[in-house]
Amino acid sequence: MHVAKAIFADLLPQIESQPGFENAITFGDDASGNYGFAVVWESAEASQAARSIMGPQLSKHLADNSASDNPFSTELFEIY
Repeated sequence: MHVAKAIFADLLPQIESQPGFENAITFGDDASGNYGFAVVWESAEASQAARSIMGPQLSKHLADNSASDNPFSTELFEIY
């Protein structure tokens, strides 16, 4: 299994169990090696709360898989 898919498989069930979770989508491109996921939360507060729990786990996955050199974004966007 590709490293990104293994990370998604580990983190997504945990993310889905967080209060305020609404939806998530994973995406990637094997040719460029760029991968990511977007999560929809019911509120900014729910997103912030989950980020404090899930952020360290994501950072550990990236470091453990030598992927920490790739920049990743934890930006919060409003959905229109």
